[in-house]
Amino acid sequence: MRRQPSGAGVPPLATMRPELLLLCAAVASAAYIVPGAPISELARRRLPSPTCDVIEDIAAAAIDDEEKEMINSIAGPRAAGYGEMLPQGMRALIARTRLGRNDTFVDVGSGTGKLVLQAAADSGVARSVGVELSPTRHALAQQALDERIAQGADYASRVAFICGDAIADPAALEAIGSSTVIFCNNLLLGDETQAKLAQLLEEAPSLRAVVTSQPFAYPGLQGFALGEQTLACAMSWQVPLRQWEPMPPGYPCAVYERRKE
Repeated sequence: MRRQPSGAGVPPLATMRPELLLLCAAVASAAYIVPGAPISELARRRLPSPTCDVIEDIAAAAIDDEEKEMINSIAGPRAAGYGEMLPQGMRALIARTRLGRNDTFVDVGSGTGKLVLQAAADSGVARSVGVELSPTRHALAQQALDERIAQGADYASRVAFICGDAIADPAALEAIGSSTVIFCNNLLLGDETQAKLAQLLEEAPSLRAVVTSQPFAYPGLQGFALGEQTLACAMSWQVPLRQWEPMPPGYPCAVYERRKE
């Protein structure tokens, strides 16, 4: 069945303006507005430390214009934008998908690798793989893995990072094809990329659960049921900008589970 453009016959969540969501924390610091800029001591005093940590992480993942153009040309005109799930959000994902030692977890668009490392450390998965198109962000993920290997982390041997296009790179295709649980922050991916990714996921024989930050466009994921209840996962663009404000419960992610035959 032919896939329709995003927004056609899909829930309101799929039609939200994701670029606005990813920038909602911008006023917190110039380091978010201008990636790579240092956070001033004044900002550190005014903001709660978790907010500063998240902003620093986003700034560290900044890429140059040439790399942005490359990513946008492959994955969609806004695909180079960056935001990430926070540790508490990943814990919610682990619980909802019952991620465990018999699983292979794949993060499509893994950025600097935090979720991939957390999946291996917290859930004991057999294999945890990150696929990232940005060479800069991939290098940061590999650096984090190398540090854990040097520290003797036992889970590090079950982690791998792949730099390439998730829908074209042979190593990425192998990882997706052997996965059991996948996460993809697809808010900024282009329609064509999302349609091709959805087809890959439908064809992955062992894949049992998929979590995305917005539902796939109609007809969704064939062979999978979209959960009526979304999964609240804390994201980097949700950090409170004032010390007295509590952390929001999480961004409503879509959860797909393979239908039982």
